[in-house]
Amino acid sequence: ILVEPLPVEPLPEAEPEIVILATLADEVDALRFASPRPASKPAPAAEPAPPARTHAPPASFTPAAVVETPVPLPIPEVHETPLELAKEIYLTLLDDEGEFRAGQLATIKVYVGRGVYGRRPEPGAAVTVKVLGTSFRPLILTATTDAQGVGVVRAMLPRFSSGRAAIIIRAVAGEESAEIRRIIHQ
Repeated sequence: ILVEPLPVEPLPEAEPEIVILATLADEVDALRFASPRPASKPAPAAEPAPPARTHAPPASFTPAAVVETPVPLPIPEVHETPLELAKEIYLTLLDDEGEFRAGQLATIKVYVGRGVYGRRPEPGAAVTVKVLGTSFRPLILTATTDAQGVGVVRAMLPRFSSGRAAIIIRAVAGEESAEIRRIIHQ
């Protein structure tokens, strides 16, 4: 089956429609002069006709078909993402050996930074290492991070045969702090 396309006739161009909006005062005037007068008062004999109002568009009139598009506002440039501007500090163990054992000499290296995953190093942060246990006295050691945000603490972990023990590593920079905990195995 062959189907022939129907001829398409172009639509005539339409003139843009001009819409003139009347003001509220014009509408009130039209209602006042159009409303009938009460029957109790006689109508004056020779009342002049209201002046005819013409609604000519002002010289700066733009037809309704022409619409101005709004200009988009400029978006400020952001060099760092909001997460990178975060004030919280980030603390991580470097050379994490996995386990701490009682009686071993432990070298604890920590990195302190700010932003997403601590991308910006935090020099001068106070690092405190606490070795706590149920069968020995606590051991508290301190250090300060260098220009790369690294702090190093060496500690001889106490020997113990009963109870539990842990290492708490805390970094403080300004009003922000972060903490890591690790278990000490017998």
